[in-house]
Amino acid sequence: MRNNGGGHANHSMFWKLIAPKAGGAPSGKLGDDIKAAFGTFDAFKEKFEARASGVSAAAGPGSW
Repeated sequence: MRNNGGGHANHSMFWKLIAPKAGGAPSGKLGDDIKAAFGTFDAFKEKFEARASGVSAAAGPGSW
């Protein structure tokens, strides 16, 4: 039951995040911390995408 409940919670959150007009820059403490560290949310996304783009290629197939 615990695994099914966790799966339901994760899937529910996933579908809310990809809904039309969902997502965007975070607010609250997370948003403040991102602004403090990166300046803007867009700058954070650029650095995150650049760093993440090399992860699977460097780790190799099936390395999750």
